[in-house]
Amino acid sequence: MRIFAASLALAFLSVAGAFAQSRVRIVHASPDVAKVDILVLGQVAIEALPYAETTDYIPLPLPSGTYPMQVNVSGTSTMLASANVTIASGASYTIVALGLAGPGKSPAFRLVTLPDNRGQEPPDGSAYYRLIHAAPGTGAIDAYALPFAYATTRTSEPDVAGLNFGTATGYNRLAAGPYFMRVTAAGSKTIAADVGRLLLPSRSVRTIIALDSGFLVLPD
Repeated sequence: MRIFAASLALAFLSVAGAFAQSRVRIVHASPDVAKVDILVLGQVAIEALPYAETTDYIPLPLPSGTYPMQVNVSGTSTMLASANVTIASGASYTIVALGLAGPGKSPAFRLVTLPDNRGQEPPDGSAYYRLIHAAPGTGAIDAYALPFAYATTRTSEPDVAGLNFGTATGYNRLAAGPYFMRVTAAGSKTIAADVGRLLLPSRSVRTIIALDSGFLVLPD
């Protein structure tokens, strides 16, 4: 994977002379496509991003505004999706390419832009997490953040209930410590996927992305 940050910055500089620092990261969550290229303002900004991988945050000298973004099959001009992405100066965003590529497939391939927590640190002894449902092979899900010493869904209530594909929770607050994050089909107690041991240090912020192939846990 290559990131063309200089080219991307020049693209934005050509749009406006006044700008402030923003940042974005891109997540490739479509199991239908091995690698994708990301184009912004018609220029390749990220090349050959593999499935189930994410970029680091990319700093951008970016004026507030709406910008065209496009996802191509890597190394080709075959467009999978395009969207106008609205970004505010000084803000952080996670942009997830998700769904299934190809005519008539459902859920359809698309880009989802989510504002990130920036500068809102949890209180001492607490942590924040949010969950993004990017697993096209699964319908609505429930999620359980289970204390490490009590990791069963059988008698627990879900922390997240009925989360639909392509959507995200807000930032949920938990006591800092070790957890198991487990996901079930909505309304079911049968575990469909397991993040495994999830450590949430005091004052940490995490984004958890559910994929068909597992999970990504990202620091915000």
